[in-house]
Amino acid sequence: MSSENNGPNVTFQAGEAVTHHALVMLEAASATIPPEVIETTGGQNADLTVLGTVAGGEDGPGDVADGDPVNVRMLNCVATAKMIAAKAIAVGDACFSAADGKVTDATTSESFIGIAVEAAADDGDIIEVAIQTQTYDAVDAT
Repeated sequence: MSSENNGPNVTFQAGEAVTHHALVMLEAASATIPPEVIETTGGQNADLTVLGTVAGGEDGPGDVADGDPVNVRMLNCVATAKMIAAKAIAVGDACFSAADGKVTDATTSESFIGIAVEAAADDGDIIEVAIQTQTYDAVDAT
Protein backbone atom coordinates (compact mmCIF):
# COMPACT_ATOMS: atom_id res chain seq x y z
CA MET A 1 0.00 0.00 0.00
CA SER A 2 2.48 2.69 1.16
CA SER A 3 0.17 5.45 0.06
CA GLU A 4 -0.92 8.69 1.65
CA ASN A 5 -4.42 10.06 2.05
CA ASN A 6 -5.05 13.70 2.87
CA GLY A 7 -8.84 13.53 3.00
CA PRO A 8 -11.34 12.30 5.55
CA ASN A 9 -12.16 9.13 3.54
CA VAL A 10 -9.81 6.18 3.03
CA THR A 11 -10.49 3.07 0.92
CA PHE A 12 -10.04 -0.32 2.57
CA GLN A 13 -11.28 -3.82 1.72
CA ALA A 14 -14.37 -5.21 3.45
CA GLY A 15 -13.34 -8.23 5.56
CA GLU A 16 -17.03 -9.08 5.88
CA ALA A 17 -20.28 -7.55 4.69
CA VAL A 18 -20.45 -4.11 6.30
CA THR A 19 -23.47 -1.87 6.77
CA HIS A 20 -23.62 1.74 5.60
CA HIS A 21 -22.74 4.07 8.54
CA ALA A 22 -21.49 1.18 10.74
CA LEU A 23 -18.36 1.70 12.86
CA VAL A 24 -15.45 -0.34 11.52
CA MET A 25 -11.99 -1.35 12.71
CA LEU A 26 -8.98 -2.97 11.08
CA GLU A 27 -9.10 -6.77 10.86
CA ALA A 28 -6.14 -7.79 13.04
CA ALA A 29 -5.09 -10.72 10.86
CA SER A 30 -5.52 -8.85 7.57
CA ALA A 31 -2.83 -9.53 5.00
CA THR A 32 -4.59 -7.83 2.09
CA ILE A 33 -3.62 -4.61 0.37
CA PRO A 34 -5.46 -2.46 1.23
CA PRO A 35 -6.13 -3.98 4.68
CA GLU A 36 -9.53 -5.39 5.58
CA VAL A 37 -11.98 -3.68 7.90
CA ILE A 38 -14.78 -5.32 9.86
CA GLU A 39 -17.66 -3.96 11.90
CA THR A 40 -16.80 -3.35 15.55
CA THR A 41 -17.60 -6.24 17.85
CA GLY A 42 -17.82 -4.40 21.18
CA GLY A 43 -15.16 -3.91 23.82
CA GLN A 44 -12.75 -2.08 21.53
CA ASN A 45 -10.69 0.82 22.76
CA ALA A 46 -12.75 3.43 20.93
CA ASP A 47 -9.85 5.89 21.06
CA LEU A 48 -7.62 3.54 19.11
CA THR A 49 -9.04 0.59 17.19
CA VAL A 50 -12.21 2.14 15.77
CA LEU A 51 -11.19 3.74 12.47
CA GLY A 52 -14.39 5.30 11.23
CA THR A 53 -17.78 4.77 9.66
CA VAL A 54 -18.72 3.13 6.36
CA ALA A 55 -19.41 5.84 3.77
CA GLY A 56 -20.11 3.37 0.96
CA GLY A 57 -18.47 1.34 -1.77
CA GLU A 58 -17.54 1.57 -5.42
CA ASP A 59 -21.12 2.36 -6.40
CA GLY A 60 -21.57 5.17 -3.86
CA PRO A 61 -23.29 5.28 -0.46
CA GLY A 62 -24.70 2.03 0.90
CA ASP A 63 -23.82 -1.37 2.31
CA VAL A 64 -20.66 -3.12 1.07
CA ALA A 65 -20.22 -6.84 0.38
CA ASP A 66 -17.40 -8.97 1.79
CA GLY A 67 -14.21 -8.51 -0.25
CA ASP A 68 -15.32 -5.31 -2.00
CA PRO A 69 -13.60 -1.93 -1.63
CA VAL A 70 -15.13 0.11 1.20
CA ASN A 71 -14.89 3.87 1.64
CA VAL A 72 -14.35 4.67 5.36
CA ARG A 73 -14.87 8.18 6.77
CA MET A 74 -12.06 8.34 9.32
CA LEU A 75 -12.74 9.35 12.93
CA ASN A 76 -10.08 11.27 14.88
CA CYS A 77 -7.79 10.97 11.90
CA VAL A 78 -6.55 13.91 9.89
CA ALA A 79 -4.89 11.84 7.16
CA THR A 80 -2.61 8.90 6.50
CA ALA A 81 1.10 9.28 5.84
CA LYS A 82 4.14 7.23 4.94
CA MET A 83 6.48 6.65 7.88
CA ILE A 84 9.66 4.67 8.56
CA ALA A 85 9.31 1.70 10.92
CA ALA A 86 11.95 1.11 13.61
CA LYS A 87 10.99 -2.59 13.86
CA ALA A 88 8.34 -5.08 12.79
CA ILE A 89 4.88 -3.55 13.28
CA ALA A 90 1.52 -5.28 12.66
CA VAL A 91 -1.53 -3.80 10.96
CA GLY A 92 -3.65 -2.14 13.65
CA ASP A 93 -0.77 -1.56 16.08
CA ALA A 94 -0.48 1.80 17.80
CA CYS A 95 2.55 3.71 16.48
CA PHE A 96 4.73 5.95 18.61
CA SER A 97 7.69 8.20 17.86
CA ALA A 98 11.09 6.49 17.94
CA ALA A 99 14.73 7.43 17.44
CA ASP A 100 16.02 8.47 14.02
CA GLY A 101 12.64 9.84 12.92
CA LYS A 102 11.00 6.41 12.91
CA VAL A 103 7.85 4.90 14.46
CA THR A 104 7.62 1.91 16.80
CA ASP A 105 4.83 -0.07 18.46
CA ALA A 106 6.51 0.23 21.89
CA THR A 107 4.15 2.01 24.29
CA THR A 108 7.14 3.25 26.31
CA SER A 109 7.93 5.68 23.52
CA GLU A 110 7.39 9.43 23.73
CA SER A 111 4.48 10.41 21.49
CA PHE A 112 1.48 8.56 20.10
CA ILE A 113 1.35 9.10 16.32
CA GLY A 114 -1.42 6.87 14.99
CA ILE A 115 -2.47 3.40 13.83
CA ALA A 116 -0.50 1.23 11.40
CA VAL A 117 -2.60 0.71 8.27
CA GLU A 118 0.20 -1.35 6.75
CA ALA A 119 2.56 -3.90 8.33
CA ALA A 120 6.33 -3.51 8.61
CA ALA A 121 8.44 -6.65 8.49
CA ASP A 122 11.66 -5.01 9.65
CA ASP A 123 13.50 -1.83 10.64
CA GLY A 124 13.50 0.68 7.79
CA ASP A 125 10.29 -0.49 6.10
CA ILE A 126 8.03 2.30 4.85
CA ILE A 127 4.45 1.89 6.12
CA GLU A 128 1.21 3.83 6.00
CA VAL A 129 0.00 5.20 9.34
CA ALA A 130 -3.41 6.75 10.09
CA ILE A 131 -2.41 9.92 11.95
CA GLN A 132 -4.53 10.34 15.08
CA THR A 133 -5.57 13.56 16.76
CA GLN A 134 -6.32 12.13 20.21
CA THR A 135 -4.03 10.77 22.91
CA TYR A 136 -3.22 7.10 23.41
CA ASP A 137 -5.09 5.17 26.09
CA ALA A 138 -3.51 1.78 26.74
CA VAL A 139 -6.84 0.02 27.36
CA ASP A 140 -6.81 -3.60 26.23
CA ALA A 141 -8.52 -3.66 22.85
CA THR A 142 -9.56 -7.31 23.00
